[in-house]
Amino acid sequence: LVRNGDVSVTGTVRSEGERRKINDLAMNITGVKSVANALRVEE
Repeated sequence: LVRNGDVSVTGTVRSEGERRKINDLAMNITGVKSVANALRVEE
């Protein structure tokens, strides 16, 4: 979800590294100002 350059990501990922990678990718998109990362690492 994107609003005024603010991105929210939700869901489940396999590792903390995957969670960070998704956050980094979102931050590198033109126009993105912030990322609210609510991704959960599956157990």
